[in-house]
Amino acid sequence: MPIYEYSCKECGKKFEFLHRSDAKAVCPKCGSAKLQKEFSVFSAQAKSAQSSMCESGECGSEPGSCGGPEAGGCPGGGCGGMGGDF
Repeated sequence: MPIYEYSCKECGKKFEFLHRSDAKAVCPKCGSAKLQKEFSVFSAQAKSAQSSMCESGECGSEPGSCGGPEAGGCPGGGCGGMGGDF
């Protein structure tokens, strides 16, 4: 079941809609069916050797010791416990 992003042409509300079988998308705010399908941005998570080292503690245990996000290292905030979304 695909998820699409829409913006309502009536009220401007932006929302996502999970299409199930033949369900029609309508604006959750005003109920209008006058919608514009938007381009969706997706993300993918990939592990690198550097982020794996940081998560295992091989690069140091102090925040920033492996060149954390604030220092431009550990892509995507992958240093264990440093606020990454893993």
